[in-house]
Order: sequence, then structure tokens, then C-alpha cells
Amino acid sequence: MADILISREDFHQIEQVIAERRVGHAGRDRDNLDRLEGELRRATRVAADELPGTVVALGREVTVVDLADNSEETYRLVLPAQADVSRMRISVLAPIGAALLGYREGDQIEWPVPGGVRSLRIKQVTDPKAAARMAGGPA
Repeated sequence: MADILISREDFHQIEQVIAERRVGHAGRDRDNLDRLEGELRRATRVAADELPGTVVALGREVTVVDLADNSEETYRLVLPAQADVSRMRISVLAPIGAALLGYREGDQIEWPVPGGVRSLRIKQVTDPKAAARMAGGPA
């Protein structure tokens, strides 16, 4: 099992969302929350400016390769309020979002999803906000 890394800021935001979601959720939702909470507990926390650009974090885009069929998908990891499947913005509370959080380019992960277990390799992580800052534009 690979080590996962998360910014303290992301940790606190996600911890708050989990606490809010725990009220009245059962079944698969509770299982997803439990798995995400477990990942948070074992994560190494660092300051946001110390988080390498190759680590999946809130607001970053991640391209993954599905190891079952070699297909690629790119998602932006967001808090639940910003989730929008049509724009490939995936909530950190969704099974795949929770699975990706804190892992790095090159890592392989397996995570239970409603259709079974998905095996993914993280191909690339980009930070659109950092790219916009470097270009001198808005994030």
C-alpha cells in the first residue's frame, strides 16, 4: 500500500464534509465515508505549499488509466458542492475520488465501486490554478 500525502487544508475541509455527511447516511454511503476517513487517518499531512505537483489533491486534475481495458479518463477532484459529472468534476466523496486522493503519478490503486473493484494507474496530475498563475491569468 503506497503512502498518501495530503495538505492540511484539504484534510480539514474533507474532514468537515465527512462529519456533515455522517448524519443520516447508511449502507454504501457510510462504507465510502469509512474508507475515505481511513485514508485520511493514514495520510501524511503537509502544508499546501509543500505538496508536490504530482500528488492528487482538491482542485487538481488527474488522468488515470483503467488497467482492465487501458482506457483513460481525466477528472478534477473537488468537494461535493462543486461536483459535476458532465464537466468531469468528481467529488472526493465519490468512490473514485476518495480512491485517488493523496496518491501520486505512477501509483496504482484498487478501490471498490458500485460495479466491482477498479484498478487504476495515475498517469498525470496537473494543477490548473498553478498553470493559470504561471501564465498570469485567472485560476
